[in-house]
Amino acid sequence: MSLRQNGVTGSIEGSGVFLGALALRVFHIAAIRSLPSFDHPYAGLDAALYVRLARLIASGALVPAELLHAAPLYAWYLGGVTRLFGDPFLAPRLIQAFLGATAATLLYVTTRRIAGPAAGRIAGTIAAVYPPFLLYEGTLQSAALVPFLVSLLLYLLVRAGSPRAHFLGGVVTGILVIDRPDALALLLFLPTAVAAAGRGKRRAASLAAGALLALSPVTVLSSLRAGGFVPVSAHGGIHLFIGNHDGADGRLSPVKGIEPTPAGFDVDARRLAESETGVKMTPAEVSRFWSRKAIAWMSAHPGRLIALAAKKFLLFWNDYEIPNNEDLYFLRRYSYPLAIPLPLFGLVAPFALFALVRWTVRGGSAVFPAALIAASLACAMLFFVTARYRLGALPPLIVLASAGVVAVTREIADRRFAGAFLLVPLVVFCNLPVRRFDFAAPESRLAGSFLAAGDVEGAREHYHRALDIDPARAEALSGLAEVYRRTGLDDRALAIYRRLLEIPGAGDDARNDMATLLASRGETDEAARLLEELIDRDPDDAAALTNLAAVRIAGGDPKSAEALLRRSLRIAPESEETLLNLAALLIRAGRRSEASPLVDEVLVLSPDSPRGLFNAGMIRALEGDARGALRFWDRLDAIDPGYPGLDENRERALRLLEGGEG
Repeated sequence: MSLRQNGVTGSIEGSGVFLGALALRVFHIAAIRSLPSFDHPYAGLDAALYVRLARLIASGALVPAELLHAAPLYAWYLGGVTRLFGDPFLAPRLIQAFLGATAATLLYVTTRRIAGPAAGRIAGTIAAVYPPFLLYEGTLQSAALVPFLVSLLLYLLVRAGSPRAHFLGGVVTGILVIDRPDALALLLFLPTAVAAAGRGKRRAASLAAGALLALSPVTVLSSLRAGGFVPVSAHGGIHLFIGNHDGADGRLSPVKGIEPTPAGFDVDARRLAESETGVKMTPAEVSRFWSRKAIAWMSAHPGRLIALAAKKFLLFWNDYEIPNNEDLYFLRRYSYPLAIPLPLFGLVAPFALFALVRWTVRGGSAVFPAALIAASLACAMLFFVTARYRLGALPPLIVLASAGVVAVTREIADRRFAGAFLLVPLVVFCNLPVRRFDFAAPESRLAGSFLAAGDVEGAREHYHRALDIDPARAEALSGLAEVYRRTGLDDRALAIYRRLLEIPGAGDDARNDMATLLASRGETDEAARLLEELIDRDPDDAAALTNLAAVRIAGGDPKSAEALLRRSLRIAPESEETLLNLAALLIRAGRRSEASPLVDEVLVLSPDSPRGLFNAGMIRALEGDARGALRFWDRLDAIDPGYPGLDENRERALRLLEGGEG
């Protein structure tokens, strides 16, 4: 076949890979769009954080406070899409589907270049249908961009010839680190790989320079805001400790007193660090505190560290996709593209390892997939293993696996079976049985999304499913108590809160919830006692401060309540509940000009917040702007037509307009 014919064939095949991959991703998005979690992300997970950050960024706040504990690139990407399309839910997923299809095409082209047309076709097909790619590209978290960024980086590295081309590869490396701070190891591994590939020190230096150029502005910004050196985000120290402490098991292992959520890694980690040291800390100092504790544990327990490293190594190479924010196996119930029996890690990894052992790809370019895999493995060994933390290794593994499939096929065709015999133990190793998680967590989180969407019965059903699996699951019990509160079954809710008080790690949240329920029943003294106990133990418990303020308002002490709310906002400046409570207090005091920006901020964070819309309308009505009030109340009527006080206020505003006022 001539070069021209080969190029035409490659173009046709590449187009087929792109279109097939795009179609599967769009089908997946269509399937999950019916779930309430699609546009009501569970409050404790990354997606909710990134949606909140995106709305703030789209409103003009380019560097929100919480950005320091998130991946900046994804927050800015989501904020930009939200600013352009006004939609943080569907539009970004469709763009990610396009990027994912592009990633599959890039892997097809890259593999074709270094291992031949047959391997290229296999790589493109695997990347197009690979379930973890579809899963994460359909989420609202930084992992969604990883398949595209890693595939682009691999494509550039394999093709790079000049120092300028290596510099561009370095820029993409820096961008990848800004999206996934755990990819920092690439700054060491990739320049070394360039040198190992025989491309010379100048090209290795060019790659390093490109990476540092892309990364440096974010590092400077983060370090200034964190009060000390922070490469990208400020949760590196607590993540290192999570992976290396007495309770570590190689996965995201709970730390007593720290909720495993973005807020927990920020607020709880700081609270515990300051409690142990007795001094106030900057985010950078908190990160260093936990890093030192992790290093101290590793130094003091060399034997356990070796055993833990072996467990992490096993988990990294195992077929099981360890869930973190998203559970692949649970979502198969709702997405038919995920449910199709497609190749998973337990098949891809053995063929990739076979290719590495046999070195079946042509030329020095094979060193780049190996370097990317090594960097991902190094991160997992240092921290912990989850499906999304090893996602960066999948594109290079697919490249090598495709080369391995071609090599094994050729050897068997030539009646040479040594390679096939080598493959058997690799398949066994990658498919060893490991302990799997149950579905209590995803059921409970889905229930939370049903509740956020206003579907109380759907929430009740899924909370009960979660509790059937794990009767002591705190988030499911707490959610079910909220269901009971919304349906007027306060006594049942109180019974659950009392049960939660006996579950380690759930007591503080249960006390807060119990106090708000008691206050709503008029038992303000008991509510205040519970909240004051919480604040005595933890003066930075923002929820307890906000709830105690509500009790003070009910007791006729607005001055004390305002002080508590402002103190709470200093700790959690983007808390919607605190912003709304303070706004309501200021409205009642006639300080509408102070209340208005607080309500506006809530509507940036949650455009469909019923209470935010109601208060925004009240401010306009009190200012004599009946037409402006109706704009907010009409939106509220479409969301929650039974909202207390809505009907009478809308009627009053309509009468004013009919009478020629407002």
